[in-house]
Amino acid sequence: STTNSSNSSIELVPPVCEDTLLEVVTCHDWMYQSNEKTVSIRLKGLIGKGRVEEAEELLALYVQECDKHKQNSDGKSIIPDKNGLRLRTCLPLMEHYCQSGDVESVLRLYRQMHETPSVHWDAEAYTLVLSSLARFGYLGVARNITNRYGPELFETIVRDMAEDVLELSPEAVTSLESGFREGLRIHRTSAESLNDDIETHNSVIVERVEIPSNGTCPSTGAELRLLSLDESQRQHVHDTLLEMAKQRSHEFANNVRKSQENPSDALCSSNTESLGYRALSNFSEWLDTREGDPFTSIVDGANVAYYGHSSVHYSSLKLVVERLEEMGETPLVVMPWKYIQPSFYVSSLKSRDILTEKDGEVIQWLQEKEMMYVVPRLCLDDYFWMLASVSNQTNSRRGKDLSVAMDDQENRFAGMRPMLVTNDQMRDHKLDLLGPREFRRWYSCHIVNYHIDNYKNDEWQDERNVRFYPADYYSREIQGNAHPSGKGTVWHFPITNSSDWWLGIWIEQ
Repeated sequence: STTNSSNSSIELVPPVCEDTLLEVVTCHDWMYQSNEKTVSIRLKGLIGKGRVEEAEELLALYVQECDKHKQNSDGKSIIPDKNGLRLRTCLPLMEHYCQSGDVESVLRLYRQMHETPSVHWDAEAYTLVLSSLARFGYLGVARNITNRYGPELFETIVRDMAEDVLELSPEAVTSLESGFREGLRIHRTSAESLNDDIETHNSVIVERVEIPSNGTCPSTGAELRLLSLDESQRQHVHDTLLEMAKQRSHEFANNVRKSQENPSDALCSSNTESLGYRALSNFSEWLDTREGDPFTSIVDGANVAYYGHSSVHYSSLKLVVERLEEMGETPLVVMPWKYIQPSFYVSSLKSRDILTEKDGEVIQWLQEKEMMYVVPRLCLDDYFWMLASVSNQTNSRRGKDLSVAMDDQENRFAGMRPMLVTNDQMRDHKLDLLGPREFRRWYSCHIVNYHIDNYKNDEWQDERNVRFYPADYYSREIQGNAHPSGKGTVWHFPITNSSDWWLGIWIEQ
């Protein structure tokens, strides 16, 4: 169908045009209804031919069409998401405005895009806007900017960016540096100097910095923070683990069956689709309803028992639990059913591992102290210790915040509780567990790595030290923190594939 505008020469179904690609698009739109893809192609074509006003009118008409048909009488969407306004639909115009320095149009389109739920910003789009505004002197590097621009505008856009983007590619960082560098060169006075490697200009700093483990920026003195999950994110991690247990129980059971001495084991061939979900749900309920002291540390039992060895060593697990108790923690060891059996098959060694009498004594000791939870057979233990770290522990915690402050008087290990003691890098779960931001925050705030000294003669008699290390001292995501002078916020942007290097930007306020 054709949609006309009495106040515009642009139609959603366009007249025949000369460009080959546009001819194809035109043919499509005469035969079918215009959609986001065809509108995007036409926008690019119009801007490429310098017909910017027509492109603006076309975009405005398409937005009107989307709004008009957005809801039916029941309030439900009837336009597929693929036909709604998208980032790529708007980018041709945004790129034109940025290249020409039309700041009013940049900000108008920016607001419109941010108010449209179907437009999902990425790092490249934010970089385009920020680097362009910096290049034309609108982010605080110019002498005579109005109150509408400057540091406040930079803060507004970067705060939006931090909600949508975790880190920047090296190319994006270079683009931002170039934008500020060019802006500083254009708008600085002749008496001012500019270091080509470290961008400093009176009250502006744009610099790549290596952040040490204490999280203090060496250039600005700002301290990066460890950002934790909020309540909704914590609940989402909890619920997602339950869903994953439901989906992957059958797959895990098949893998167990293949790795056993007798792959035709009847238990492994039974229906296990909901086994993992039921078991994990029972564990979650047990954590919420049990009485007593809340658990402040969850121990990945198998990971610790195998530390530095190809077979299970309960001496290592005992050392870790005792050290945690000495530190004022209440530990819970999560251990797969397999590893508490007198003997079990180890597929990597293609042989059986036999527990010693002392191993059995440690198991009994942990169970008597109610500090061990045995994960049922054919269930993936990872989900259990992950879930324990975000459990409410309703009855035992009684609403109390279990976190330990940095200046704790008892010298306990500072950080979120429960902490999760493991050296597992979670490569199997990082991508499908939850969103990247939630995973990073969960991992950074709850994971605690450990080291156990090797024994020389007797694993049970030799004195061995156990040390714990937080996985992260600060969150590796875009974050703003106060400048020590109190004059504005320092923003740090992690650089992809560069663990300790960040881009730091500070514009004095």
